[in-house]
Amino acid sequence: MASRVSQVIWMRVGDEDGYHASDTVEDAAEYLAEFYSLASVERGPRYGVISGDFSGLNYISLYWGLNDEDAEAMRELNESELTELNESLDAIEWCQVAG
Repeated sequence: MASRVSQVIWMRVGDEDGYHASDTVEDAAEYLAEFYSLASVERGPRYGVISGDFSGLNYISLYWGLNDEDAEAMRELNESELTELNESLDAIEWCQVAG
């Protein structure tokens, strides 16, 4: 019987970063907030988002793919997931300010 490979959210922040896997939209938001202090993102190029200095060709790759070494894109985040990402980023920022 073949093993089933789960899907994860793959992320690469700009040209200098490597690919990172997150299990949930909230995990991706935590990574973006903790390491890059991002408070919100907008839909960018296919399979990506933009925010602050991360735009143009230096955007943030953010998409669903198989949890394997290839990090091949299967689909981009849908509008609901993008809203969830921004709500999570907003909540993280609010908690840091309220601190």
